[in-house]
Amino acid sequence: MLVLMCQAGGQRFAVDARAVAQVVPRVQLKAVAGAPEWLAGLCVCRGQVVPVVDLCRLIADHPCPRRWSNRVLLLSVPLRQSSRLCGLLVESATTAPLAAAGTDGDATRLSPWGQVLLDEQGVYQLLDLHELFSRERQDRLFPVATEPA
Repeated sequence: MLVLMCQAGGQRFAVDARAVAQVVPRVQLKAVAGAPEWLAGLCVCRGQVVPVVDLCRLIADHPCPRRWSNRVLLLSVPLRQSSRLCGLLVESATTAPLAAAGTDGDATRLSPWGQVLLDEQGVYQLLDLHELFSRERQDRLFPVATEPA
């Protein structure tokens, strides 16, 4: 499996590359009054308004520091019966094959957001997008899209 490795809050994470629609540099985000702290803001991509979640805020309770290496991962987030584009703000990102690490049964699930794995650079977490974008977060990010038909 090909994964996108990223960093946030001094920790390493991986996202299944199949869920990544695009990786872009940090863009100017429009703040939303009254939004939860983990929502970095909104941007316009492909003609639609896209919410951008700050991974540092979620895992370390502080905003992602502004750096040239910041990236926004545009992810296809699974909803109840469809998917929506959502941004994930990270400190940096690179691609990597998910090799022996995590494929041999040595993974543990210490966090609700995904498996904790080990590679030659150390420990990282393979993010589970269903858990990261929980029903509660989905309802905050996409209130119209998640209402029952």
